[in-house]
Amino acid sequence: EERARDDRVRGSLVVVHVDRRWEREERCCEISQERLAHRGRDGEAARPRARQLERERERPRRGVALLESRLRSMRLRTERMGDDGNCQFRALAHGLFGDQDQHWRVRDACVTHMVDPKRRGEYEVFFGDDFDEYATSMANPRTWGDELTLRACSDAFQCVIHVVQSTAENWYLVYEPRVANEGDGGKEGRWRRRLFLTYVSPVHYNSFERLEGSS
Repeated sequence: EERARDDRVRGSLVVVHVDRRWEREERCCEISQERLAHRGRDGEAARPRARQLERERERPRRGVALLESRLRSMRLRTERMGDDGNCQFRALAHGLFGDQDQHWRVRDACVTHMVDPKRRGEYEVFFGDDFDEYATSMANPRTWGDELTLRACSDAFQCVIHVVQSTAENWYLVYEPRVANEGDGGKEGRWRRRLFLTYVSPVHYNSFERLEGSS
């Protein structure tokens, strides 16, 4: 019962974070409705947007429940990361250094790896002339990480990254290093570090660990 209660608490924390994302847009809809009513109209034009926001808000809620159910079935638990825009890098830092506050180190390493002339072409192909703008933005704190930064982290730190998602399909992803570090003769060694992340689509990354007593 105590473990179940803890799971509900962790789930509620994630939902709180999800709720914050939509508060501003919901307020915009409320203002729009007030303005329309003030003009003698009934606000019908704003209601479809409000309904759309509610559907979008409900999707992460369902995803949280599904994700937590998957983790429990595998005897895993969520390790909560801060929700300041650095969550992906926090989760990666938690796995690499045991300290999510080292997220800036992971971000710096990922961006440095992507702009390295030897590696740039692997990432530039997705952006063309906009790649420099993307890299500059990604170097700034609070810029959300994406699939490319997961790839860059795997390559830069030579680690395997496991991601369990809240999506209904394709919910388990693995990122393995595509390049070998200099000085290893160009051979892929045994990757000793494995990082474990969860992703509440489309808003938040956490990490996960085994429950105590699990083998």
